[in-house]
Amino acid sequence: MPLVQVTLMEGAVSPAEKAQLITGITSATAGVLGEDIRRHTWVVVDEIPSGGWGMGGHPITREAVVAMRSGALL
Repeated sequence: MPLVQVTLMEGAVSPAEKAQLITGITSATAGVLGEDIRRHTWVVVDEIPSGGWGMGGHPITREAVVAMRSGALL
């Protein structure tokens, strides 16, 4: 039974996008391991509070993640 864990910044993706991630990751797993594994694949989405992780020695906020998604650099 595959378990795939995804860590995201809380509030940086919509509920619909999270659902798409779960569906897409499950499909990718089934594509590699075989269709029978689909119903046994777990996808866990962990959400970290804004400022709860860092990059390059600096805390990263939800706003920074949204800016990165739009193509803006930190």
